[in-house]
Amino acid sequence: TVFGERKGRFGHLREVGVGGFVPAVEQEERGTWVVVHLYDPSVDRCYTLDDTLSRLARRYPDTKFIRVRASALGFATKQPSSSSTRAKPSGIRRATRTIREDDDDDDPFGDEKSGFVGRHEDDESERSSDEDDDNVDTDMLPTMLVYRDGELVFNWVRVDFEAGQAGIEELLLRHHVLPTSGAQNNCGLPSDDELFDDD
Repeated sequence: TVFGERKGRFGHLREVGVGGFVPAVEQEERGTWVVVHLYDPSVDRCYTLDDTLSRLARRYPDTKFIRVRASALGFATKQPSSSSTRAKPSGIRRATRTIREDDDDDDPFGDEKSGFVGRHEDDESERSSDEDDDNVDTDMLPTMLVYRDGELVFNWVRVDFEAGQAGIEELLLRHHVLPTSGAQNNCGLPSDDELFDDD
């Protein structure tokens, strides 16, 4: 292990496609928190949240952090015949209810175990995903879902507003998603945040 990093089961923000979403959320040990970032690649504030979640994943390696395109899950899709938006927070209460059985082969992000992320230019599922991105109401993003034991516990639409000035880490600590002792196991050395703090 690299000096200063904690050992844990996870330790990074991992992208999953529609086929990997249900296993990523439901097939964990009891009591494991899974933080899911629903994003769209065209939204800058989603990249900001990715940076924050990547840092948190390294600091709290026993919490699982994943991200998935909102369009892959059909979240916040615009109705084709009107300008209204259909958010699906109640439809993702249980992860298995959101994914159709025939979508298992649509995961364009490769094999989870090998860490390989592959894309094929002629991949039909990827083209349809790009088309679906145009139907996502980006005003609802970034959205963050938090699961435990396969059940949706928290659903924060525009989590950046919800977190406010205190930030995402404080929001997750306040709701006991992150262990309060997680950042303290640093061999007595200050964290990166403390090193570069001007106070």
